[in-house]
Amino acid sequence: MTIADIVSSASGESATFRKGLASILRNECEYEHDGLTIRLENVPGDSGGMTFAGIDQSSHPEFDFQNPTPKMVWQTYKDHYFKPLRCAEFPTPLSVISFVQSVNQGVASVARLIQLALNDYGCRLVIDGDVGDQTLKAAWACPDSFGLAAAFLAKSKRHYAEIISRIPRDEKFLKGWNNRIEDLRSEFLT
Repeated sequence: MTIADIVSSASGESATFRKGLASILRNECEYEHDGLTIRLENVPGDSGGMTFAGIDQSSHPEFDFQNPTPKMVWQTYKDHYFKPLRCAEFPTPLSVISFVQSVNQGVASVARLIQLALNDYGCRLVIDGDVGDQTLKAAWACPDSFGLAAAFLAKSKRHYAEIISRIPRDEKFLKGWNNRIEDLRSEFLT
């Protein structure tokens, strides 16, 4: 299975979802020697355990790691990240960027970071880690959607540093996490 197989299998989904999915998979997949075929991985010290196309066993014990299909991959991303975070309801580019970051940082963490970024723009949101109507309304009212997305990414970067301060063994992931943020900046904010 390749990234193209997964993304093309999701052809009936929104452009926002497909863009985010492609970005996620570029950052999350490990490949066989051909550089295209996604392989099952099990990185020593990774608390997620067995992982396929960025879907880890710890977070998704119901996922069939031995017989995955393209639809199983994208449906997992949609059901566990895209829909709960209400990504389709955010303005662009936050809609795509928040989806990508939720896979690595978790839905509640990303919701909190969005709320914090919105409060930097003068909103007075309760930081509850839940995307409700007030959070969505504030995001749409923000006068600078690209600035909001950049502020969210800056908060994401700080969040990674906080993780390392709590869990020093995860420092081996920091370069990849920061590269993800830079990729998002390059792809969606320039």
